[in-house]
Amino acid sequence: MKQGYFGALIAAGLLTISACSETADSDLDNDGSDLFDVTVKVQDADGTLRDTFYPSETLRMVLNIENVSDSAYSITFEDEQKFDFEVTNSDDEVVWTWSDGQTFDSTATFLALEPEESYGARHNWNLLLKDSSMLPAGKYTLTGEFLHVDEVASATFTLFE
Repeated sequence: MKQGYFGALIAAGLLTISACSETADSDLDNDGSDLFDVTVKVQDADGTLRDTFYPSETLRMVLNIENVSDSAYSITFEDEQKFDFEVTNSDDEVVWTWSDGQTFDSTATFLALEPEESYGARHNWNLLLKDSSMLPAGKYTLTGEFLHVDEVASATFTLFE
């Protein structure tokens, strides 16, 4: 994703990742290995993996985070928002962001993951932009991230006329 909004949130240090009573400064374990594996998938409304869509269809975004370390970790978020999705066009311009226009309760939340445990989030999108116009035909990149976790995931899809 572009450094803008998401980079600022990460840089602001709004995340606490803790293992037992320890606090980690990044999402790397003591031996330098990743703590989390983040993946994003593009599916149709029935859950079938797809990379091509038509304007009348629904695109399902599926974001997953897995604790790939040997320790339990808890991720603390500044509010109820844990993740975000962003769609960019072939010119790398952001055309849609899931969180735009949404409000989130300001109560801090957390996500606790045991070793090999995962958490998933999904959103069904009707391919309409915020101004209610249809996403134009073209090739797009869907990026998903759990806020304040350094790893993001992306997948591409094509929208036909």
